[in-house]
Amino acid sequence: MRKDVKKFFSIVFFIILFLNVFVPFKVQAYSLLGGRLINGVGNYGNNRQYYWVNPNIGEGISRADHAMSRWVNSSVYTPISFRRTTNQSAATIDVHRVPSANNAVIGTTTYHVGVGKVTYNRNWYWAKIEIRSGTYNAYGAGPRNWVFGHEFGHAMGLQHNTSDRNSVIYESYNNVNQRTIHQTMNLTG
Repeated sequence: MRKDVKKFFSIVFFIILFLNVFVPFKVQAYSLLGGRLINGVGNYGNNRQYYWVNPNIGEGISRADHAMSRWVNSSVYTPISFRRTTNQSAATIDVHRVPSANNAVIGTTTYHVGVGKVTYNRNWYWAKIEIRSGTYNAYGAGPRNWVFGHEFGHAMGLQHNTSDRNSVIYESYNNVNQRTIHQTMNLTG
């Protein structure tokens, strides 16, 4: 009886070893922009950061809150600590709604040091997300939810994921099957 148990565990051990060594598996990863948010993305309260949402966003405020909650509470370990603030000067991410034509661009993120813009490959102190109302108004719930998560990803320093069409940081929403942030928003990059 004891020999059978020993043999069983030996077989299980070698199967696990074989699977770990010889069977490839997909690893979720993300690519960073060349620069970074100077004070980081928080660390579960040790270095909390804040985002501010312009009240002119209207119903987008709850979408922004939900998207940030998904980043902070991701099932993947991310030391992100952000909270919404009503004090714009305390925020490291500002979210605005701006007038625009419906030109298929639903949101953009720019990076700033003081009052000046910097390119994404330089370090920045704060980021500005602009939700473009012409395009935003033309879309339904799926793209409206997606854009907040996508632009928050850029504001935290992530570049487009060009290989995983289900990633929230994939380069465009139009090329992705209609989905919602509640169903398949992949925050692993």
